[in-house]
Amino acid sequence: MFSFSRLTSLSIAAALLALLSVSAPVAAHQHEISEETVSEVDVNADVEYEALAVPRNQYFRAALAAANPEKQVGVPDIVKVTGNKKVVYAAPVTDGIQIWECVAVAKTVNPSGFDWKNQAPFAFLKGDDGTNVIHSTDPTWLYTLDGSEVKAKVSKSTGKDGKQVDAKVIVDANSIPWLRLDVTQHVGPDGLFTPVTEIQRTNTVGGKKPTDKCDAHVAMMHPIKRVPYKADYVFWAPKH
Repeated sequence: MFSFSRLTSLSIAAALLALLSVSAPVAAHQHEISEETVSEVDVNADVEYEALAVPRNQYFRAALAAANPEKQVGVPDIVKVTGNKKVVYAAPVTDGIQIWECVAVAKTVNPSGFDWKNQAPFAFLKGDDGTNVIHSTDPTWLYTLDGSEVKAKVSKSTGKDGKQVDAKVIVDANSIPWLRLDVTQHVGPDGLFTPVTEIQRTNTVGGKKPTDKCDAHVAMMHPIKRVPYKADYVFWAPKH
């Protein structure tokens, strides 16, 4: 029986290489992902990803091409980066998927006791300078030019009631949230990502959890769904 947790690092690498090898056609000004773009992994075969048709938000890369991302034009306050910081790298996702698995969950999450859980992203980012970033589990971002890598978690922000809430906001109901993340660990040699302390995910398109049925019977089969997505990532570091 297959479970996402049994994926080896080699399987992850194979999935990423498969993603890099395909070219996904883009439908301009389209905001909804059809059911055909979300399909189940064949758990009896090697991890493979066919070319996925990913709709692209009409505002895609607006913060990267139309304005300096440090100005954070159009970015909601809850995910804005504050303080004396600068952008060291910004790039859009060129090929990306969010991995979901039907699993048992707390009834506070879903009264049925079962729901689709986000297990990992797999994505490739390409900067305007042609360099690449691999985004994968934990989550991590690896700058391929020098091997510097960061891990991060969603930041906290103060809500209107004074309580601490996750620094995320849904801008498009059909897409995963925009995020601000705090870097928790630096991995690998010193490089471009070594000083990075915060990451933003903006301009998201797609990636939401499947609408397919998820109950005790389905969960026994450990189905995996991969949902295509696009986003912009901005990497911030303190100014010196």
